[in-house]
Amino acid sequence: MMSPTPSLSATVLRDLTSLRNLSPEWTALWEKCEGLTPFQRPEWLVPWTEAFKPHPLHVIQVRHGRELVALAPMFAYESSGQTILAPIGAGITDYLDWLILPGYASQAIDAILNTLADSDCNWDRMDLPDLLPASTLIEHSRRFNFKQAAHEVCPVVELLSCAAERKAVIPDRQRKNLRTARNRTTRAGEARIEVADATQLPEFLHAMFRLHTARWQGFGMPGVLSEVTIQDFHQRSAPGLLRAGLLRFYGLRFCGDLIAVLHTLWGRNTVYCYLQGFDPAYSFFSPGLQIIAAVIEDAIRAGKLAVDFLRGREAYKYSWGARDRSTTHLQLSRRELVQHSSPRVAA
Repeated sequence: MMSPTPSLSATVLRDLTSLRNLSPEWTALWEKCEGLTPFQRPEWLVPWTEAFKPHPLHVIQVRHGRELVALAPMFAYESSGQTILAPIGAGITDYLDWLILPGYASQAIDAILNTLADSDCNWDRMDLPDLLPASTLIEHSRRFNFKQAAHEVCPVVELLSCAAERKAVIPDRQRKNLRTARNRTTRAGEARIEVADATQLPEFLHAMFRLHTARWQGFGMPGVLSEVTIQDFHQRSAPGLLRAGLLRFYGLRFCGDLIAVLHTLWGRNTVYCYLQGFDPAYSFFSPGLQIIAAVIEDAIRAGKLAVDFLRGREAYKYSWGARDRSTTHLQLSRRELVQHSSPRVAA
C-alpha cells in the first residue's frame, strides 16, 4: 500500500516545450541530489528527446508547493504487443535514474507511482535499466515488488585524493607503455593533447564520428556513430554540455591532424569516459593510451575520486586497474503497481 502524499502534487508533462522550459528548475534539482551523473542533466536528456523524438512523453514532475522535488523523465514505446515505459535517454545513456530531492524519497516515489498507476497512458510494463548501486529507486523498490536484476558492468578506476601520488594510480606497466608511446610520437613529429573549446567543437565532433566509425568498420561492423540520429544527438548536446562545464572533449593532435579523440563528462566526483576514436594508421603511437592517461592525470589534479569507463568489459579498461561496478535493472508491471496502490488509485 502506497502512503498518501497530501503535501506533494504530481503532474505529467507530455511535450518537448515543457521539458525545455523546465530546464532551469531541473538543473537546480540535479545540483541538490548527490549521487547523480551528468546523464541526468537537461543538457543531455533534452537533446536526446529532440533527436530521437520519443512519443508519447510521460515525464512526471513532483512539487512541494512551488518547489520541484522530483522528476521522472519517461516515455512509452511498443514492443512485442506491449507498451513499455522507459527512461528518457535509454539506449545510448550508460546511467539512468529519476531525480529525487533527499528527504522526499518515500513520498515522491509514491506520488510518481500513484500518477503512473492512474495515468491515461495505457502502459503495460515499466523498465528501469542502468541504475547506479546508490540509486534511491533501488532502495525503495521492494515496497512495490519491482523485479530486480544485475544489468551492465562498468569498469571504474578509483583515484587517490593526493595529486602527488598520481604515479600510484597508473599501474607500472601502463606508465612504461605511456613513456614509450610519448617518446615515439615526439620523435616522429609535433604532438600535443588538446581540450576543445567552443570554436573547436565541430572539428572534434567530426573527428569522433570519423575515427570511431573507422575503428568499428575495421571489425566489419558499422559502429554506433554511423547512425545519423546519434550524430544529430551529439551535435545538439555537445554545445550545452560544454557551456555547463560538463563536457571535456580531448584530442591528440599530431602534425596538425586529430588522430584520437575522447568524449568525457565531468561529474561532481567522477569523470565518465563516454566515447573515443583513434586513427588505426597511428596505432604505433598508442593514441588511445596517451589520451586516457591525459584524462586520468587531469582528473587527479582536479581532485576527482574516480574515472568511470562506463559499460563494457573491453580489455584496455582493466589495464588501468579498473574494477567492475554493476548497474541494476528494475521492472514493474502496471498490474502489480495497481495491486500495491492506495485505494484512491486502485478505484
